[in-house]
Amino acid sequence: MIDLILESHGDRNYVRSIDENGIKIREKHYRGSLLITPDDIQPGWPPASMDELREDHLAAIFEYAPEVALLGTGPDHA
Repeated sequence: MIDLILESHGDRNYVRSIDENGIKIREKHYRGSLLITPDDIQPGWPPASMDELREDHLAAIFEYAPEVALLGTGPDHA
């Protein structure tokens, strides 16, 4: 397990931890594909796998004009 942050940041989303079962954002655990911004969480965000990743998926991320974008691929990456 990876602990990323130990303090609350008000109403903003923050990654609390990552483990083999998914990701914990604030106090809620998620599995599967999702898009996380400081103010929003979109579970079920396509793509469900790296094979399904397309340019328009990345465009959806860059609409938020992030300073940094992280793309998690899960435990298996081919």
